Amino acid sequence: NIWVFLEKTEVRNALVRQVRRIRHNKREMAFWQSAIYDMLTDIMNPKKITMPVKPRQKRVLGIDYGSKRVGLAISDENRQFALPLVVILNTSVLCAEIAKNATEHEVKEIVIGESRNYKGEPNAIFLDADSLKKQLEKLGFKVYLELEFMTSMQAERLQGKNSMTDASAAALILQSYLDRCAREK
Repeated sequence: NIWVFLEKTEVRNALVRQVRRIRHNKREMAFWQSAIYDMLTDIMNPKKITMPVKPRQKRVLGIDYGSKRVGLAISDENRQFALPLVVILNTSVLCAEIAKNATEHEVKEIVIGESRNYKGEPNAIFLDADSLKKQLEKLGFKVYLELEFMTSMQAERLQGKNSMTDASAAALILQSYLDRCAREK
């Protein structure tokens, strides 16, 4: 199947070189005639060519939970990088909105930033985020916590304050999780 990736002239030249090299050995010539026929058949019949396909992984959703706004970020299918997705208001239908976004992007795993105070103790935001975590788990999502500290300020410092700052903070949280998972493999 390697011949598929070569230009037609390269294939022809490679075949001619091989035939010239073995033209005096009848047994080897018969083998190569058969092999060349198979290669040409593969080239002419693209449906027969099978390429190894890496199994598609599901994306991961990252959440930066805030008392007023909640930022969402999404990973790529290979789980190598995170991108800001959307900022939604923290209302009574927050869980449903997150589930809708997760379903739209075929997400089964969610990462929520585990917010702590300067002493390393859970703060008031974390208690609300933990409640959201339990609601999402009831809906069938696998929810993980990723330790985060001042990600909104980091995102603001990197890009300036704008409407997507919370989504960028969620991307920082998610990227931290993805990097940690890659290191542990």
